[in-house]
Amino acid sequence: MSDPETRFKLTLHYDGSAFHGWQLQPGQPTVQGALEAAAEQLTGSRRPVIGAGRTDTGVHAKGQVAAVTMPSRWEAAALARSLNALLPDSLWIECAEPVPADFHPRFGATSRSYEYRVGTAARTASPFHRRGCWPHGAPFDLDAAGRTAQVLVGVHDFGAFAKSGQPQRGHTCHVTRARWRPWKDLGAVFEITANRFLHRMVRYLVGTMVDIARHRRSEEEMALLLSGETDLTTSPPAPPQGLCLTRVDYADTGTVTPQCKRKLPIGKPKLTCWLAPTALVTLLAACEPSSPDAVIPEPVSASASIPASTAASPGQSLSDSRATAIVRAARTVAPSVVAVSVRRRQQVRRRSFFDDYFLPFRESRGLGSGFVVDGRGTVLTNHHVIAGATEILVTLPDGRDFDAALAGSDPATDVAVLTLDGAAGLPVAPLGTASDLLIGEWTVAIGNPFGGLISNPEPSVTAGVVSALGRHIIPGEEDDGFYLGMIQTDASINPGNSGGPLVNAVGEVIGMNTSILSRSGGSEGLGFAIPIDRALKVARDLVEHGEVQRAWLGLGVDAVEADGFGRSRGVRVARVTPGSPAAAAGIREGSRLLRAGSSRMATPLDYTAVLLDLRAGDRIELALEGMGAVQLQAAPLPSAAADRVELLRDLEVVTVTPGIQAERRLASAEGALVVEISDALARRIGLAAGDVLLAVNNRRLRTAREAADELRRTQRSGRSFVLLFERSGRMVRTGLLEWR
Repeated sequence: MSDPETRFKLTLHYDGSAFHGWQLQPGQPTVQGALEAAAEQLTGSRRPVIGAGRTDTGVHAKGQVAAVTMPSRWEAAALARSLNALLPDSLWIECAEPVPADFHPRFGATSRSYEYRVGTAARTASPFHRRGCWPHGAPFDLDAAGRTAQVLVGVHDFGAFAKSGQPQRGHTCHVTRARWRPWKDLGAVFEITANRFLHRMVRYLVGTMVDIARHRRSEEEMALLLSGETDLTTSPPAPPQGLCLTRVDYADTGTVTPQCKRKLPIGKPKLTCWLAPTALVTLLAACEPSSPDAVIPEPVSASASIPASTAASPGQSLSDSRATAIVRAARTVAPSVVAVSVRRRQQVRRRSFFDDYFLPFRESRGLGSGFVVDGRGTVLTNHHVIAGATEILVTLPDGRDFDAALAGSDPATDVAVLTLDGAAGLPVAPLGTASDLLIGEWTVAIGNPFGGLISNPEPSVTAGVVSALGRHIIPGEEDDGFYLGMIQTDASINPGNSGGPLVNAVGEVIGMNTSILSRSGGSEGLGFAIPIDRALKVARDLVEHGEVQRAWLGLGVDAVEADGFGRSRGVRVARVTPGSPAAAAGIREGSRLLRAGSSRMATPLDYTAVLLDLRAGDRIELALEGMGAVQLQAAPLPSAAADRVELLRDLEVVTVTPGIQAERRLASAEGALVVEISDALARRIGLAAGDVLLAVNNRRLRTAREAADELRRTQRSGRSFVLLFERSGRMVRTGLLEWR
């Protein structure tokens, strides 16, 4: 006698970009295939899963309905938990409930509802939006689109708007609701409900209505297309990623069942049933509810406690427990982690007077890691990984190689941005935040410590915990910048891991692995990562402006006192620059600085770390002893805001001001600061960026304009000349120079 069985109705959410549609396809990931594989793993036998509709590749769902028959020993809540433990992060079962044995999710449905999002704002091209909308980025007449949508309501022949129909049922559909509404300030959303839909019907409708809303077609054409009495054709279909199946209704119950409504209460969105994959929730959260009673669960933090009722049931297999949070996090992020290989060309140094003056160049190679942050192939890595590189090669875990170009690099924060030639549709790392990290929570470090030394191109994974936050590392002699406000982890970070992601337990990137403290050169449990919030802010500046847009408050600090062990006991204001934001706020030299923003000031490095994350225009609150809280608005760096004077074609300078003197800590209060100089001219006259030009042929220079006039005078006359300049606090005088 066979065991009794129960039919279960499943309400599904999924990210369509991870699947080749709903229906089973040999060798391809599909929603139906993932569900059947999980059900078979639970029961040991194949369990067919039937869906309410066959969504195409790339189409999302937050209300798809499926049905599966399982042994009756399974309770609905335990079944949902167990299936979710085995499903990929891009697919989530909102709830399960028992239904009659003859329940059919497709034939029993009375209506289905879809939404399609069109992004008209430029920022919808961001990876945070483009996976869930059509980033059109063009003007859109919402009123015209709304009038056109009203034409669709009723019973019509939609044969013109379908790739293929169903011969036995024809092309007639009854649309009960169709409208366009604003999507915040990002664009517009098309909502439609009908008793049935033809293949790609919604996408053809949206493609045509967008052309009407852009005044490329007349509004009257929609009625003509529905009549079938015209030679007109529809516009091309809208891309699939903007489409989302939101609801399937039945005669007795809707998509959100009474059970689900109790677990997902109306009002404040809160997930109390079980944990949803955060990457999927982030995508679907962009699709805000279309009605007040629709609720989208918020992601649950890694530190949230799981109710005891979610403990594994006896029906769960041993493999359930193997799919830990670390396994899921690694599975989510690893496909987007790349190996970064570089080639450098350096001239060999002379070892003695008897060596040839012109020595050959030597080629060296380097290795690091990185991760993809958008579908266009933008990769973040460390500056020290690509510094001095003449050629950069990026390798994906699937073995594909891409030539990379350097979009920008910042030595001070050790962040670099690469763009890949010919890359599109690459796996993208889910990005989180380091602002709410907890000491002791799980971390996963992913990278390529061996590079091409092993045949398998997939990255390696190490696990640990966040062991400290806000760590400052004093730079070594070869470091260009400071490692401030770093995440400390005991997850092993080895040479070659630099630039790879540090990931939390829910599969979000929280940092960029950068350095280790080690006596032996190997990993000893002290690894450091740049907070992802800082890395993204720096990367955005590099891409949009070509350099980091750092801010200036106009005050310098030093330690209040230090004991015999070198321990600082506070921070005080050492100098306030006239005309600066600090001076305007009334801050006085000698005042003790207690807090900047949310950071307590214990050492001068704490203040420097705050400045690294500050941008011009940002407001920050400083707490000073005896003054209370003071609000400041950060200004651009004086050297960045100053008017540049072009001395020569390859040389630009700015006049030294009190602000620039304080910013650069210059000894000279006058002169011309070199802000840009070509390599060729630097080799010819000996100047470098950051030098202060003080005199030409003993003629004192007070401003950038005087420096320009004097150098041009020597160039026109053909006279030889001598330069006097300040470099790192020292005065340097060149030998006799000549213009060629």
